[in-house]
Amino acid sequence: MGKHSSKKRKNRHGQSNQDRKATSSSGVILSPPPLPQLDVPAFRLAINSNGNESDDLKMQNPKKKPKKEKQVVRDAPEFCVSPAKLKRVIRVSDLQELVLWLLADGVASQWLLVKRKQDIRKAVVVMVPGLDMALLDGTVDLTSVDEPVDEDIGEVVRRENGGSNSTAIAQGEPMDDSLAGCDVEEGEVMEKDMPVEEVKWTVVGNKKYPDAKPFSFYPSMLAGRSLAPCLTPLRNIFTHVWPTKTDGDDKYNKIHSPISHFLNCPIDKKAPSNLPKHRSTSRIGITQLLMTPEELYDNEYPMHSSVLRRMRQEQGATEESQDDMKERERLKEEGWVETEVTGMENDTHNEAGSITEGRKIYSIDCEMCITEAGPELTRISVIGWDGNVVYDTLVKPDRPIVDYLTQFSGITKEKLESVATTLSDVQSHLLQLFQPAHRIILVGQSLNSDLKALKFMHPFIVDTSLIYDHSRGKPYKPSLKWLSMKYLKREIQKGQHIDPGTKKMEPGHDSIEDAVACIDLVKLKLEKGLAFGSAEVHTESIFSRLERGYLSQGNRHGLCWSAVVDHGNPAMLYTHAKKTVACQNDKDVVNGIQEALHWQPVPKHSSTADPRAIMAERGEISFVWARLRELEILRGWDNANRQQKQLDESSAIPPMPPTPHDPPAKVLAKKVAETVSRLQSIYKALPLNTAFIVYSGTGDPREMGRLYALQRKFREEYRVRKWDELSVKWTDDEQQALNRAVKRTREGGLSFMTVKVDEEQAEA
Repeated sequence: MGKHSSKKRKNRHGQSNQDRKATSSSGVILSPPPLPQLDVPAFRLAINSNGNESDDLKMQNPKKKPKKEKQVVRDAPEFCVSPAKLKRVIRVSDLQELVLWLLADGVASQWLLVKRKQDIRKAVVVMVPGLDMALLDGTVDLTSVDEPVDEDIGEVVRRENGGSNSTAIAQGEPMDDSLAGCDVEEGEVMEKDMPVEEVKWTVVGNKKYPDAKPFSFYPSMLAGRSLAPCLTPLRNIFTHVWPTKTDGDDKYNKIHSPISHFLNCPIDKKAPSNLPKHRSTSRIGITQLLMTPEELYDNEYPMHSSVLRRMRQEQGATEESQDDMKERERLKEEGWVETEVTGMENDTHNEAGSITEGRKIYSIDCEMCITEAGPELTRISVIGWDGNVVYDTLVKPDRPIVDYLTQFSGITKEKLESVATTLSDVQSHLLQLFQPAHRIILVGQSLNSDLKALKFMHPFIVDTSLIYDHSRGKPYKPSLKWLSMKYLKREIQKGQHIDPGTKKMEPGHDSIEDAVACIDLVKLKLEKGLAFGSAEVHTESIFSRLERGYLSQGNRHGLCWSAVVDHGNPAMLYTHAKKTVACQNDKDVVNGIQEALHWQPVPKHSSTADPRAIMAERGEISFVWARLRELEILRGWDNANRQQKQLDESSAIPPMPPTPHDPPAKVLAKKVAETVSRLQSIYKALPLNTAFIVYSGTGDPREMGRLYALQRKFREEYRVRKWDELSVKWTDDEQQALNRAVKRTREGGLSFMTVKVDEEQAEA
């Protein structure tokens, strides 16, 4: 350092130059003047975890604000509307795609945004026919004079149940975090030329969306609707109602089944080669088309004793029960007979490579009339494998005939006057013809009704209504007339036929013609293979798709199993579901959903078994489809569906349905309240992070069903009568009315959707 440095130099005693000047000549050190008091911030000793003062000193700045502790908040799964991408009304197929995306490898839905999709582990879908938009918009009266309508309409969506995160669009409210992912641009308005005063608007941030037509496909808030008291509890679960359209064909006025269209999905490109679309079309043997004991039972066939014995053995029973013995005695007293099936164990005869496999195949078709006791046999025709008539005779009923059903059967009073053949004569002839019985296979269209008229039981049946699929899928069955036209290019059941005896044109069907069509359809199926005539060639069950797609995402927790909870016997229709629950009423459906969600199979393999076999048993019920039907039955919607099903399965003219109408308001409101209460019970029992979807399927189908029956009656009469003799006439006015009814049915459906989450997560 230089000599002109401004720093003080110190001697070896540590004294500076100024200190030395302050020392007297005698060597006494003079005291320096006192220093001024400095304003030093106070020190605070840190307290350790034991409550003692720590050695670490920390200085606190009084002007600095204390830091806020960071709270780690995990967002809850949530459905958010995507207004910018919602271009049309959602359909039932869109709901199916949503489930496939949530649980498997489906394509992401563009009309709905899902927050934290990876946290959604289960999905429960409930179909509620009868719960349509007409109930929510006030078209159908649900209030009596002493029950005021709920007029408390809020402008802001409020979750009355903190545990429900539903679709969120707030009316007149700035965009919240639930819509942060929506593509909403500030200052942009849809349809600017449309005057605001002519339409209601939903405001999301600074963007407006019209609620009314022509934008009626937008979801509307339940809080912004005037709901009947029986419907207001829906606000505790859902925030929005979505108008939902049923899939169909606009050109031909066709509506696809909302059940089969949801539970059957197109086969994707990633499907393995063993799926139906790649199934072999090589010819098969006749035994591959035989009905199983379960199919015989579920389709109400008379049960042969050998079939009952086989079912008992599968259940572990070795002896015939007392109930079975009593039932067999009762049938014998009523005149029932059955074939003697013996020698099956020692039968080694098999024609290798033959489609008949050494069996004798006969096709049967019967005609009936109405007596005082109900339907009875009036004619039977049996056709051999070569298409020739083996047995054809008229039968004299034991009881007086009330209706000959001439327009269908072709039987008249004159034809039966000289007939002496009785039912017992026919039974004896068939027992002699069908020998040996264990090598006889009977073929027919819905043969259960023919066998009941014959009071005849045989275990080996091929039903053409089951080996071919309806165009709308199961549970519908195709009619013989439709099958013959589509696959044989042959028109049958034209309302009149040529009598083989008189060679004259006579009204009604020809049982020989129908039986020949059945045998030809079976031959075609055997030659073309199992895939021929099957609706599953281009589709697969959603249950199979979920199970396959769940593993394709790299899931190691096991398989994604599915369950079906429905009225009747769902095990017959939904064979790909891991679990099925048969129900008698809607209360059973609610309990069945809870049972399915907590169901676990009994392990079949030990710890030393093949790991692949153990993996195949690991899984959980992740998808449940259920149906509540009591509201549908009360409103008569099931009658319309049943009439349409009869039109598809039968060529007979159905009775004209009455003009549709709903029950009294009090009765209907009570049933709606019960249905809504059951939805609340289902929601309450759901595990956390479960998607809950409710859809109605269609709008009101009753007027459409009435007009379809009217059209069918006109077509049947027009073939055999002159225009002036028709009891029903079909003009352009009726056709336009049918078009409008079909449109209302397709567009009258609705759906709700939400995700059940923890209340604390929802509030956060």
